[in-house]
Amino acid sequence: MAVSDDGPPYDVVIAGAGPAGSTAAFVAASKGLRTALVEKRGPPRDKTCGGLLTNRCVDLVQEVYGSAVPKEVQIDPSPMPVFVAPPSGIRQGFVVPGEYVLNVTRRAFDGWLASRAADRGVQLLADSEVLGYSTFSDRIVVSLHTPAGPREVRTRFLIGADGIYSRVRAQLRPRPLADRASYIQEYYPRTGTFEDWFYLMYRGDTSPIYAYVIPKRDLLCLGVGIHTTVGPTFQRGMTRFKSWLQEDLGFRDEGVRHREGFSVPFGNVVLGEGPVLLAGDAAGFCYPPTGEGITFAVQSGAAAARSVLADDPLRTYDVETAPVREMIEAAAARTLRLSDAEREERIRTKAGL
Repeated sequence: MAVSDDGPPYDVVIAGAGPAGSTAAFVAASKGLRTALVEKRGPPRDKTCGGLLTNRCVDLVQEVYGSAVPKEVQIDPSPMPVFVAPPSGIRQGFVVPGEYVLNVTRRAFDGWLASRAADRGVQLLADSEVLGYSTFSDRIVVSLHTPAGPREVRTRFLIGADGIYSRVRAQLRPRPLADRASYIQEYYPRTGTFEDWFYLMYRGDTSPIYAYVIPKRDLLCLGVGIHTTVGPTFQRGMTRFKSWLQEDLGFRDEGVRHREGFSVPFGNVVLGEGPVLLAGDAAGFCYPPTGEGITFAVQSGAAAARSVLADDPLRTYDVETAPVREMIEAAAARTLRLSDAEREERIRTKAGL
């Protein structure tokens, strides 16, 4: 039997202490709201991800938290320029002017964000999970699984920032499998002529989305995006990707050291319903051509927290996030349909070539 919380209700309960949830909690507490942040593993906790922060994300963190991303959460090499290779190959590739990424571990970065939220007075419910909720005219009752057993808490607003497999979103509107992409990463000893760059590489027989290389200390992280509705499979895509890297950059396969995978949203952004809002991957804020979600997690988490102070929170959130949603939906609609000739043209046009 669940234990009911007899204390004063929260203003906001937030599910998930990733970048979206911790940012929502930080902003809500900064606005004077009684805030609880619920995380089922930790924090800190490990999160499978490429672990890169764009310069836009770095600027957002500075803007929202008033602090630069600390060096302690970064790993070498960091920062890194961004290199884009079109289907025609590395020789036609280019470093994107003014773009860079910070190389981080998600355990360290996410843990730092959660600690900043706790410093603002957020009540952190560690190793606990939001299982579901019930809405009433004047409150939401949130059901939790905690180390001490089932518990219920009351709140005025609930923000679901609990990732791609969000329980909050599943209760509102489950995400179809077609609205997900997956990334498989393999780590190899560093060989070849790779610079300390983040390599984004586009070729349809390798990935219908994109493939990438991220230097991580003395290893290379090779990643391939896949989608259930189109080919190639991961095995074929990774084999072709390694052949491409061998031909253009002298990569040698000296044996995979580690393999991991993760899913990300692919369009179909859902903001919430009534006093329940969604942020980050739970909402679908991820850019399909690159799988980039941390920037949009910070952005949407902050916007969701600000919106609960408005007379019409969902409408306010809708207006604030509209440009990003439209960009994501348009990219999701075209990404899987592009031919290599179209990819080449888009990349060269954006580069001014």
